Amino acid sequence: MVVKEEHRVQTIISNLKHKSQRQIEVHANLLQSIANKHQHLSPESVFKRGFSFTTLNNKPVGQQKIKPGQEITTYTSNQLFTSTITKINKK
Repeated sequence: MVVKEEHRVQTIISNLKHKSQRQIEVHANLLQSIANKHQHLSPESVFKRGFSFTTLNNKPVGQQKIKPGQEITTYTSNQLFTSTITKINKK
């Protein structure tokens, strides 16, 4: 009877070890996936792929109504430049 209970306890311990290790692996993989996405979407990575970021009065241009004559600032991976709006074409 005692041997049976010891075996049952050992089985439970073994199952707990296995399941907890599996959960650690699952969460480690999830964290790695998040880290990879974070790296891929970081400003440095986005700039390296050729994208830029443009602001008007230190705010993203997409959130503002821009008019001819205004000056915008554009950031790239290795440059910052200013431009003056001369014409706006509607989509």
